[in-house]
This record gives sequence, C-alpha cells and structure tokens, in this order.
Amino acid sequence: MQVYIDNLWDVDLNSWMRGDTLCLQAKGAARPWVCRNADVKFIALFSDSSQALDFYSDWKALFGEDDIIYLPELPLTADKVGQSALWVNRGELFERWRRENEKKVLVSTPGSLMTPLSFADDSFTIVVGEDIGRDRLARWLQVSGYEPVDLVWSPGQLSVRGSLVDLFDPVYRYPIRVEFFDDEVVSIRAFDTETQKSIVHHEQIEIHRISGNKLAFPIKLLPKDCRIILFEPKDVETQADIYSWLWGRLCDDDRSLPSIPDWQEVYMKIATLPHLRISSSLEAATYRFDILKEPYFKGKLEDANAFLNKWRSEGYEICLYADTKHLEEWAVQRGINLVPRVISAGFLDLRRRYVALSQSAIMGIEQPIMLDQSYRKPPSDWQDSLEVGQYVVHEDYGVAIFRGVNYINGSEYLVLEYGGQKRLLVPAYQLYKITPYEGIYGVDPQLDRLDRQSWKKNLQKAKEAAHKVAQDLVSLYALRELKKGFAFPKDGEMSKHFEDTFPYHETTDQLRAIEEIKNDMEKPIPMDRILVGDVGFGKTEVALRAAIKAVEGGKQVAVLVPTTLLSEQHYENFISRVGDMPIRVEQLSRFETKAKQQRILKETAEGRVDILIGTHRLLQGDVRFKDLGLVIIDEEHRFGVRQKELLKKLRTEVDVLSISATPIPRTLYMALSGIRDISLLNTPPKDRQPVITVVGPWRDDLVREAILKEISRDGRVFFVHDRIRGIEKRAKRLQMLVPEAKVGIAHGQLPKSELEKAMLMFLSGEINVLVCTTIIESGLDIAKANTLIVDNAHMFGLSQLHQLRGRVGRRNRQAFAYMLYPADKALTKEAMQRLEAIAECNQLGGGYKLALRDLEIRGGGNLLGVEQHGQTEKVGFQLYYKLIENAMRKLKGEELQGLSMDIKVPISIPEGYIPQDSLRIALYRRLLRDLRLEDVDEMERELIDRFGSLPEEMRSLLNLTRLKAGLPYFGVEEMMLDTNEIVLRGKDEGLLRLVGGKPGWIAGDGRAIGPGGIVGLKKLVEYMTSAFESGGGMVEEWDQDAI
Repeated sequence: MQVYIDNLWDVDLNSWMRGDTLCLQAKGAARPWVCRNADVKFIALFSDSSQALDFYSDWKALFGEDDIIYLPELPLTADKVGQSALWVNRGELFERWRRENEKKVLVSTPGSLMTPLSFADDSFTIVVGEDIGRDRLARWLQVSGYEPVDLVWSPGQLSVRGSLVDLFDPVYRYPIRVEFFDDEVVSIRAFDTETQKSIVHHEQIEIHRISGNKLAFPIKLLPKDCRIILFEPKDVETQADIYSWLWGRLCDDDRSLPSIPDWQEVYMKIATLPHLRISSSLEAATYRFDILKEPYFKGKLEDANAFLNKWRSEGYEICLYADTKHLEEWAVQRGINLVPRVISAGFLDLRRRYVALSQSAIMGIEQPIMLDQSYRKPPSDWQDSLEVGQYVVHEDYGVAIFRGVNYINGSEYLVLEYGGQKRLLVPAYQLYKITPYEGIYGVDPQLDRLDRQSWKKNLQKAKEAAHKVAQDLVSLYALRELKKGFAFPKDGEMSKHFEDTFPYHETTDQLRAIEEIKNDMEKPIPMDRILVGDVGFGKTEVALRAAIKAVEGGKQVAVLVPTTLLSEQHYENFISRVGDMPIRVEQLSRFETKAKQQRILKETAEGRVDILIGTHRLLQGDVRFKDLGLVIIDEEHRFGVRQKELLKKLRTEVDVLSISATPIPRTLYMALSGIRDISLLNTPPKDRQPVITVVGPWRDDLVREAILKEISRDGRVFFVHDRIRGIEKRAKRLQMLVPEAKVGIAHGQLPKSELEKAMLMFLSGEINVLVCTTIIESGLDIAKANTLIVDNAHMFGLSQLHQLRGRVGRRNRQAFAYMLYPADKALTKEAMQRLEAIAECNQLGGGYKLALRDLEIRGGGNLLGVEQHGQTEKVGFQLYYKLIENAMRKLKGEELQGLSMDIKVPISIPEGYIPQDSLRIALYRRLLRDLRLEDVDEMERELIDRFGSLPEEMRSLLNLTRLKAGLPYFGVEEMMLDTNEIVLRGKDEGLLRLVGGKPGWIAGDGRAIGPGGIVGLKKLVEYMTSAFESGGGMVEEWDQDAI
C-alpha cells in the first residue's frame, strides 16, 4: 500500500537512506513542483539532457533561478569532447553549486556526473582605467590556452586587432571585447557571436586560465550532506551504460582522454548518500503523489473554459504559465493567475488543489526544449568571405580563380587568375563587380582569357538568352494582369486576433513575407507568389496568415500537399492554430472513409468548409469549391506534369501561394526578386544548429553508435531504406544490431490504422527507431527526431537527400545525418558527387550552398516559372539572373540606373586595422554591395564597435560607399577620382543641384569637375548630404537593386 505525500521532504530519512521508490505519473513542471521548499543541497538526476533542461527551465518558471544550476554533459564528438574550455566551464558551474549556500539544486545526467571537469586555478582581473597593456593581456591568454583566430565565437578563442582584444572565457555566456588606449583599458564589453556587435558594458571582469588545470570527476566530489533524486531510474541506468560505451569509443581514437567510472561505480557512491527513486510506474512504489497530467485543449478555449469552471467550483487555485498577449488577456478575463514564463507541461495537484496550466496545452503548440548553451552561432561575416582557390566571375573579364590579396602603393587589390595563368589585380573598391561562380555541378568552369574575347561572346549569348526568358516572363505576367482577380479587403478583427495567438516572436523575414503576401492579395489581379525558406524556418505560419485573410474575406482556401502524411500533419497544425475561431478546416486524403470524403466534398461545394487540405486528390474533377479564393501549394516540384498543368490554369483564376523548402542564398534572391514575386525566409529560428553530416560506407559499429548516441538523450532515429521490398528484413537486422533500441516500420503501403499507430508510437517514444521509406521526405516535423540514417544513400537525388536531412534538427538540439552506401559497392561519379555535395554543406548556412548545388543539377526553372536556356555554365547563376532582370526592365521601358567608379587614389581597409585577409574581404563585400545611406551610417557604428576608432583610410572608404549609394539619386552615372580632380558624368539638372556654385566646381554639358584627392572626396559627401537635406535629389523613385 502506497502512502500519499505532498513533496519529497515529507519522506523520512530512513526511506532516503534505503533509496525508496516514489510514484509520480505526471511529468513536466510536476517534477520540480514535488521538490519545492528544499533546505538541503540535492542533485536531480535524469537519463538525458532534454529532460534535465526541461526540469531546469520549469524550476526557473516556478521558483526563479537563484537556487538552481544545470551541469551540462561533454558533447560526444571527437572535435569537442577534449576542448579544455568546456571542461573549465563545467568545473566553474559545479564549484558554484558546492560552495554557494543559496544554490540548492544541481540538475544533471549520468554523463555529466561520470565525465571529467577542471577547475581554473589561475585568473587575470581586468578593470576599466587600469594600465594592463594589450600585448601583456594577449600573451597571458595564449599561455593560458586560448586559441588565436580571425573571429571569436567559441569558448577558448582569442583575437587581437589594433587596440582591441576579443576573447571567450568559457565561464561566461558571451565573449568579451577589451579596448585599449595605449596601455590603459578604456572599455570592457560583452558581444554577440553572430553579429560581433557589443551588447553590454562591464567595469571589470575576471578572466580564467583554461589549460594546465587539475582534472576531477564530479561523482568523487559530492558534499556529504547532499541528497540525490533519480527520475525514472531504469532509464538512468540504461543511458549511463550507453554513455560509458560511447565514451570508450572516443577513448579508442583519442588516447589523451581519461577513462571514466562506469555506472556501477557511480551508483555505489550514490547508494552511500540519501537518495530517492521517482518513477511513473506504481510497481514497487512506497510513496505516491496525487498529481495528474494537465488536459490538452489544442487551441479550443471553450473546452478550457468548461474545465476552469469545474476546477473553480471544487476550490482549486489555477495558474497559467504563458507569455503571449492573447493568453494574458484570456487569463485576465477568466480571473486566473498568470505567470509570464513558459513550462514544458502542466499538472493538477489534487491534494493541494492547485492547477498549473502550460501554454502548449492551451494552444496545442509544443514549446521548444530549452537550449543547452554549448552551441553558439558562427559570425555572419563568414557568409560574405571569399576563399582562396574559389571560382569567381568578374562582370567585365569573366570567370577566374581568386588567389588572395596584395597591397600596392597603399591600396589593396584582389588577385584573379585567368587562362594562361595571367593575373588581374582588381582594386578592392571594385569588389561589387565580383561574385562567387555557381554553374553546373561537377563541371569545373573554363577560365576566361584576359583578352576578353571568349568572355564577350559568352556574355552576349547569355544576354540574348536572358532577353528571350525575359520576353516569356513579361508575357506571362501580362496575361495574368489581364485577368480580373479578387481584391481582398484589409485585415479585420479575425486576422488581428489570429496574429495575437501566435506563441512565438516572428522573425523579420516572416513579417516581411506576410506583408508582401497580404499586399498581393489586396490587389485586383491574381497573386502568384513563391515563399522560400529552409526547413523549420516558419513557412507554415506565414501560409496560415494568408489562409485566415482569405477566409475573413469570404473565400475558401485549398492547401495542396504532396503526401498523405504531410496532409495529416498540416491538418493537425491548422486545427491547433485555428483553435475555437469560427473557421472549419477539413482534410481529404486516403486516411478518410469514403462516406466522410463524400460528406466533405458536398459541404465544400456548399461553401461550409473554409479550408480544405489534401494531396493531388484536390485536383480531381469531383472536388468543387463554392468560392475558392486562395490555393497554397507545398513543394510544387513534387507534383506530376498533369497536376502542374492544372495548377498553371489555377494561377490565372485565383491567388496562388507556392511554398518551397529549397533554400536560396540572399544574393541569388536579390537577382530573382526582380524576375518573379518571391518572398524569402532566410533567418533561422533562434538557437537553430546545423546538422552534422557523415558520408561513408556502411559499418555496423558506426550505425550502432549513431543509434545509441541518439536514444541516450531520449531522441528518435529515422532510418530510411530505399524500397518497401526488404524493409522488414532490414528492420530485423537493425534490431539485432542494436537490441537496446525499440524498432518500428512505416511506409506508404501500410493501412491507415497501422501507419497512424506507428507514427503515434514514434512520437510517444514507444518506438525510438523508425525504419521507413521516403514517406518522411516532405514536411514531417517530429521535435525529438534528431538522427537520420539513410541506407543506400547513393540511390537518392541531391534534393531528396536535402529534404530527408531536413527532417532532423528542426528545433534547437544538435542533429546528425548519416548518408551510407554499401561498403562493397563501387559508386558512379554522379552518385559520389551528390554525396560529396551534401557532406560539403555541413555548417550553418550550408543549406544555401546546397541550394546552389541543387540549382546546378536541376536548374532554376521551377523558381522562374519558365525553363532556362543553359547559359549559366558560362556566366554563373547570379550574373545570369541579373541579366534577365535588366532585360525585363528594358522591355518594360524602365531606365537602368547605376554608378560606374574609377578611383585612382589609395582607398582600402588598412592591414594594421584589420589584419585578417578573409575578414577584410567580407567587409569590402558588405560595404560595396547596394546599401542605403542609413546602412552606411550603421556600418560605421559597427566598425568602431568591433575594430576601434576609424583610421583616415577607413573613413575615406566609407565616404566612397556613401557616394556609391547616393549619387545615382542625382542622375550621376560615372565618377572618376584622382589626386587632382573629381569628374562626374550624368544629367545636368542633378549635377547642378549637387555641386552647382560650390567652390572649385564647374558643371555643364553632362559633366562636373571639382577638387580631387581625399579632401575633395570628403567635401563631395558633405555637398551630397546637404543636397539631400534640402530635398535636392532628382530621381523620385530609384531602385537601388539596379546598381
């Protein structure tokens, strides 16, 4: 017989010493709830880091963060496990828990207790106003184990630039920037790893040594009076054994790693201390909590209201943990307590008559697991750098190889190698003429020759082809504009209410895309827009906003998806988000009975269904809408030719929003945006990590290790087999290889009930390895699925491999993808190239590189809406799309404006100011792309923050950038600058407004001449600024993309 208790501290000490079992059937915030009011130090021990992080996050939401510390595991990857910075970070956290009286709770896993940490035994205090010396600090950091790099973004790194020292002490969450004036410290600032911009100032800070410190194991340093609570102890033991095995594998490859105690040794230590075991099973439990899981309302607030009334009538205190405005208003209206923080899951404490409700239960949208802080985004500057040896295209000279940079007479030049090993020196200020080459994958481009003969021919052919494509596109758009569409009204209360119920913060890209789509819908011509973004970047929410607008405007919406499983998932998402709004959502798929399908068809034709979701079944003749206004197409390229013809017809009748998960680089988007209506979601969700991709032959030990690594953190594994035939045999072999795993099967030929059952078991964890076909390829979103193993990967296309890889890493946990091929099989050249391409694109942003590979293989026809003409091999994608855009503008009678510059004075980023070549090139590219004047001012502030006060050469480059951004407003087409004079060519009216009557300037006959040199450059910027302030620009509507 079990004894009911309120919390852990009601249990007598004898039970603690015996290690008795307590039954708690609710998870989530119920776990910290039963540990409340602790007056001793204790360890909450979980089988994996996701549960540990949930506990940590829930505790902070319930009780604040003053008394809790999370001890992270060491990452079990060869490149990270031995990083001394991570060991020091763990040591600092553990020592704070041991020594600080107010820190009562240590949240841990077997892996974090069993593996080593180290204590920083030396430190260096930096105080603003003290004379320390830049070089002295840099020397101490290097001796203390900090690694010199170009840009600091990971713990244990160091960078010295001019008057600045950037460093990342693993004890702190953010890296530190120390600025000197001579030897004096004038500023200490924390900065963001991605933007590299400062975020907060400090008066002093202590920096810690990270190498040469003494090693220790947490399990051997536990305080004698601490207590230990094991949550789901059987799982803890299983995962501890897996972690030990994986650590042993790493030790085999790296002899410098120490061996660690096994679980038996750890548990013997735990058994000497007061400890309790908490299980969701009643079996062998001595005590029991009278606590239940919270109900799940899926956005239906009326159902929630019924429960609230019932609880109130029974005397319960009700508390809602939520941070959305919509739920805040709902809580106030219902008179329930609101805490503006989120919990992973709520509970009902029957004895205490207390209800904790989670935001996810009310809204039906899962809260993301809190991120382990060990991952940080790399600097965004990396995306703008050029690598030595990379193919590039110069718009005047053609395809070349980038060979690095040279300084000549104070100016910086890029070295480009052309055919015959001839070299061209390109001034850094002309970097805007150079783009990375993207052509046909697997085919190295032919280098052009400096005589420009071959390039002129190729460029002319590309221009002719671009003109033909432009004619086709202009005709396509002209036809569309002749058709009368429905102009949707401005957003009303329904759309505004729906936006308020979104439980996350929209990214800037999401907000821009929503605005673009709604503007299109409000026009009287049919919308035909494509929404592009990598997997998990928030496309579904943008599409939902469009659907709600259409329904509010009195129209019906069709949502077309390529697979039945994806249809089911979209249906669940739409239902959860719509909640109790008066909108009817239905789905039409083979999962529904024939009788139900007939009823849905009838009610759709009568206009009683607002949003209908389905596969290509929606395109069949018996599907009729009473008043269709919007069609949303997910992954259009996966539909057949016949269906695409039907979709083409739809485009001239109703608004169409097409969604694609093939990511597009921003530079390519800029070119495409002038050709087709396109919205880009380029901002990854906060804390998103790249998928680590492994390509290689099948090895039993590799597969076993990959699966164990995932299930050790309560994760799920997708194992993709290339055909249904033989899938059961493969699953049996996998179960024999990894007996610890729970293996299931899913494929498209399973009956609906079996497929649904398999997917639900996979979601709940009853199955943790799903052997399946490419049925998972499109759109399936399972948060805990973070390892993908593709069997016979050589049989798949590159876009398929990318889509498959997109099924993992959709939240904030590190994900792994293993692309395996038979060890005894020789691969074709094409298959090997595909696998190499997917392996190359491993880093954050690598998906964009892969998109280029995908375009190189498949072409961009699906993005343009017309077939391309094969010219990209000669001139590269970016230049080709730009040529199409220019051709279209000429056909429309638009004037092409731009500024040609010839600079004959030294203007560059001084090497002493920014010593790293790659970083200077990245900054040149950012400065010399098409910026607005306010962007240049922001760049100036960023440069001062990141690199210190500006030298004169840097100010001159910024002035040149301002002129590049502003002179076209005055009709200026050419600018020449030397030490004696500046010559401007353009329209008289604009030239006179700019420099007419200025000292030393003569203007007339389409040109203006004035004083040159750096002083003249500075003066011209002043004149331009003054002309803008007095409203002197002459081009009213100027498109900067045309430069």
